[in-house]
Amino acid sequence: MESIFPGLFFLGFFAPIIIRVAVAVLFLFDARALWKSSKKKYLAVVSGVCGLLIAIGLFTQVAVIAAGVQAILLFMRAKNESVFGTRATLLLTLAILLFLLVTGPGGLAFDLPY
Repeated sequence: MESIFPGLFFLGFFAPIIIRVAVAVLFLFDARALWKSSKKKYLAVVSGVCGLLIAIGLFTQVAVIAAGVQAILLFMRAKNESVFGTRATLLLTLAILLFLLVTGPGGLAFDLPY
């Protein structure tokens, strides 16, 4: 079946930017919430660094792997002051992180788009 708007396919190189920024904002929001509520500030720092690296597209694949591990660890904690306390948020975040791991950061990133 033909696409309705085939003229938009030239923007495919820039499509991961939207996803990258969305998941980065989620991690930065989580870092802020963890900083305010947790006594373990290193969790907030790790979430913030992962979010910042993903947002600017620097070391994206390493940051995505670290962010996935961070999200799973925050989900498994007994206290759920994190954004990743719900299963649905965790699964959607892991799917987005897997997408970024496979496709790369897209355009407007410090990583080279290979």
